[in-house]
Amino acid sequence: MRPGSRAEGDAAWRRRLRALRRWVHQSRRPLTLDTDPGSVGDSRGSRLAPGTRLPIGWCRLQGHLAARIGFCGVLRVGFLAAGEPQPRHVAEIPLTRCGRFEVRVYLPTWCVDLQWTAQGRVGDADPGKNLMDAELASTAESAEVHLLSIQYLGTWATLHLVLSDALRLRPLLHWMWWFSTQRWRRPRSLGDAARVRAYAAFCARVEADPPSVAAAVDTHLQRLPLHPGFAIVLDAVGADGAAVQDSIDACVAQAWPYWHLEILGATIPRDAPPLRVGPRVRQHDAGTDLAALIDTLPGRYLLHLRAGDRLTPLALYALAVAGLQAPEAVLLYADEDRLDPSGQRCRPRLKSRWNPELLESHDYVGVPAALCLRRVRDVGGWRAGHGSAAGYELLLRLTRERPGSDMIHVPLIGCSRPLDNEPKPDPTDLRRALQVRWADRPGVEVSAGLRPDWLRLRRPLPTPAPRVSIIVPTRDGGDHLRVCVDSLLQLTDYPDYELVLVDNQSRQRATLDYLQDRARDPRVRLMHFDSAFNFSAICNQAAVQASGEVLLLLNDDTQVLHADWLREMVSLAVRTQVGAVGAKLYFPDRTLQHGGVGLGIGGVAGHLHWGAPQHDDGYLGRLKAVQSVGAVTGACLAVSRHKFLAVGGMDAEHLRVALNDIDLCLKLAERGWRCVWTPYAELLHHESKSRGRDTTPEKRALFAREHAVMRQRWLHRLDADPYYHPWLTRQYLDLRLADTPPVHAPWLDDLPFAAAGGQGRVQEREQERSA
Repeated sequence: MRPGSRAEGDAAWRRRLRALRRWVHQSRRPLTLDTDPGSVGDSRGSRLAPGTRLPIGWCRLQGHLAARIGFCGVLRVGFLAAGEPQPRHVAEIPLTRCGRFEVRVYLPTWCVDLQWTAQGRVGDADPGKNLMDAELASTAESAEVHLLSIQYLGTWATLHLVLSDALRLRPLLHWMWWFSTQRWRRPRSLGDAARVRAYAAFCARVEADPPSVAAAVDTHLQRLPLHPGFAIVLDAVGADGAAVQDSIDACVAQAWPYWHLEILGATIPRDAPPLRVGPRVRQHDAGTDLAALIDTLPGRYLLHLRAGDRLTPLALYALAVAGLQAPEAVLLYADEDRLDPSGQRCRPRLKSRWNPELLESHDYVGVPAALCLRRVRDVGGWRAGHGSAAGYELLLRLTRERPGSDMIHVPLIGCSRPLDNEPKPDPTDLRRALQVRWADRPGVEVSAGLRPDWLRLRRPLPTPAPRVSIIVPTRDGGDHLRVCVDSLLQLTDYPDYELVLVDNQSRQRATLDYLQDRARDPRVRLMHFDSAFNFSAICNQAAVQASGEVLLLLNDDTQVLHADWLREMVSLAVRTQVGAVGAKLYFPDRTLQHGGVGLGIGGVAGHLHWGAPQHDDGYLGRLKAVQSVGAVTGACLAVSRHKFLAVGGMDAEHLRVALNDIDLCLKLAERGWRCVWTPYAELLHHESKSRGRDTTPEKRALFAREHAVMRQRWLHRLDADPYYHPWLTRQYLDLRLADTPPVHAPWLDDLPFAAAGGQGRVQEREQERSA
């Protein structure tokens, strides 16, 4: 071989590849869209512009689909023949969350037109792990789809592109392999630094710059009929002067000027600079009686902070405006975040609205929390006998027997607390405080919770225990029905229940024989529903004929994991203010399937923390505590029979298959009955094994219609879940921060001042100003 012949041969191949690539790119031409959408079945779509001539043979379709929300799913392309209104063949193109697509297809000679519709799935990109399907209609807005077709002469051009794609992916695969092998060398702070930067960008979007809104705030202050004062008690016992000064400076920077600060036990070293205090700041000795001090404080609201806590500039202003909107409020609280050692803000704690069950597990209210001073004195003031849990005990006393409208959450970061300043209350003090709260209720047990320093409150069952009707619809359940029923009958230790098996036209001999065999058990009743599958109608019929005071709707593809699951759910369902109660459901691989439902996710609702590991704490530990949620799934749902019938049961006319459980929960909430989720009732759930997944066009069309019914009926509730923070995403299920969160602007609130007049209110205003 002559020297250089190999290099010349490689150069010749590169020239041929470049020539082929130029020929391929020169043969492509854009295909324009018709702005007047056509239709495929029940779905609306877009077609090519009239007169557009399609190429024949192997083509590549690529482009971008505009959508209102991020989603993953498929783009269904229909191949139309001349004179045929329906597509002869339909191809599915995978879509990314950004709506991009690229596919190679073979266009036959009979194809004269293309037609497509978007089928989006909200949630994980894996089609096998999708929680909810959403039909996305293509309107004039989706005419932003850019479709490009390239014609090839034979198979070699397609093979060339496939090889080119493989060559382009080779550096990426090599880098991924290298990164996985070198992962241990990465500094541990790299991920935290990225999160800090992302959160800083998020704060820039949701927080107004005080200098830019100073004029608007001043104007708003002049319009307010009252200016409630805040008494801030700063616990500085054992704290250094720098932390105390940071808290003082944050108070001085407040946009709300009606406050004064009481500092307890600030110890300043001799070589440290003195504290810079103003006329509204007073210092007290460490031995000062806090209870006596609170009894003498002026103003309307009390705030208790720790040295180092920094109120954000608009914190008191936003709390005051919220208090004016709810004059009877006894508690006003906002969100908080943390300060890392470098002083950067991180770890936002976006809280739920008033959530009494969550408060019984830990003090989720945190800081800043403004307590009505008059109500504090009415309930007995500060009680130092509870040690490190004195603030928690006061909060429990203050909010006891109060309606939820008297506890107001303000969606705004109101305080930043250093990471090393986290309170560490004694678990014994916390347990004693909760026991005192329920001392007048015999049988209530307080024990350790699922996280350190958290609590679990167990309520006793009524005497005698109410009868429970467990309703299990099934159709040819097979093995999973056997697992469900056997685990339920063998493990459940509840004293009085009946198992109502509703057979919906089963045909398999094994299932029919098993149902007849189980019907011999005195705890089991066998019912029949001889119509097409209608989950709502099945449950309504069974509820009318059931003998229990409590109904428990249970899928036939579930499996009981422990004995006291039913006791836990019934003890919550029989409470006066509770409607539906949901359980913690796992997939067979023990990842989470149901941790409560968030309203508005994906347009209607989504399962929170879907796919999380079994022992994951969840966002702010919410997978480890009983709590109120927007809704719960009907796969395992307990509700009192009279409440179920009072709201008319499930909607058997418009919501036959899906979303009927969400509709039931919203109807219960309209009547004032909260939905509660508990992690102490755990079951396995093989999701939708009997009914099957929504993969056929008929099932997808049915889901789209039910989705539209829910949006039309409950739009005012779906976009305002009281237990899901408005700054969290509605596109995914992992409770990440939203890309476009709503901005809270108190100076734009239109307050109902018409009813705030009167001589008594004027006198109160003058007293607060003088204070």
